[in-house]
Amino acid sequence: ERAVEQAAEQAEKTGSEGGLVSVIVAAREANYVIQRLGSDAKAQIKADIEALSDPNNNRCTYGAGDIEGAMLLAEAVLVENPVAEVIFYTGTSYIESGKVTVKNVSDQGERNVAILDLRAVMDENYYRLELDMASYGNNYSGMVYVEIKGAYGSYGAGDSSESFSGGTLSFSYGVDLIDGERTKYRFGAKEAHDITDLKIYAYDSIRCYIDPASEGQIDTILTDNSYTLFGGTPEELKIQYYSTMSNNFVSGMLHGLRDMLRADWDIEIDEIKDSWENINSGMGKEEDIEIEGYDIYIFEHHVPKKLPTDGLVILLNPDSVPKGTDFTLGNTINISGNGRNLASGETHPIMDFIDAENITVSRYTKITSYDSGYTPL
Repeated sequence: ERAVEQAAEQAEKTGSEGGLVSVIVAAREANYVIQRLGSDAKAQIKADIEALSDPNNNRCTYGAGDIEGAMLLAEAVLVENPVAEVIFYTGTSYIESGKVTVKNVSDQGERNVAILDLRAVMDENYYRLELDMASYGNNYSGMVYVEIKGAYGSYGAGDSSESFSGGTLSFSYGVDLIDGERTKYRFGAKEAHDITDLKIYAYDSIRCYIDPASEGQIDTILTDNSYTLFGGTPEELKIQYYSTMSNNFVSGMLHGLRDMLRADWDIEIDEIKDSWENINSGMGKEEDIEIEGYDIYIFEHHVPKKLPTDGLVILLNPDSVPKGTDFTLGNTINISGNGRNLASGETHPIMDFIDAENITVSRYTKITSYDSGYTPL
């Protein structure tokens, strides 16, 4: 949030002085947010930068970023304008150079204890669990709580051993973390492990969590205090597919994915097959559309009156553009005769491993304007 705020202030200052602004996010893969925009796009610049701090878009995170990729994009800007200044907003260390001005947005008064990773490794028919933790800004001593749902096996030794056949196993243990050092804790069935009385051979899920506040400790970031690992019971994934011109391709793709990923996901598919004849006669099934409760929504050849906000929304061949989207549809072009072969043109990820010349186009809709972050086909 501090990085976004400072970048917004710098962008406004640059625009007011007649300069152009480019904004690059060093996400998992670096990408442009804004590319060479000036004061005439002041409102768009402000909105696009502020949207980066929206927790729902996951573009700015506490994870590792593609710094090298971001600097390569910055070099492309310098090709256009060799005197441009590159400012890097970060909460971590970075070697400042003549071309890059580093703005460190970290706060020395902050404290954060985090669960970084959790793994389950099969070791002689039992799971060995490995938990990675770290504390930043201060040492940390406290408890880690472990909750294993659907546990099969035992916990404890000798007379205090307890067996589990699908129940919930809960226990806790103390940790001591040194500021800035990543520490691994292991618990399993061997004496070399930190906790030796756990013998679990199957589970539904494992959740490890901490509660620094109850230990009287300051913790600025709460979102990294819990980590859940799913095991034998696949996580549920709900998909809704609505179409006014349903086809075997989309339906077959979804059912194929469901079968292929059965071991990892319990995929539930709800199909709503409609038609323009039904819609025009007042017999359409749009009232059957759910706009919440699904992970993925697919709308084909029709955009509903209201779009969902709680999942991924995919529009296939939309007949209109929903409010608030950043692209504009143009006219639909019909090609007479047998159509025309698709030219490969610019490299596009959707065409990976596909020979464009084998595709015949008989009708297409132009996208007349779109966000600069998109690569049109």
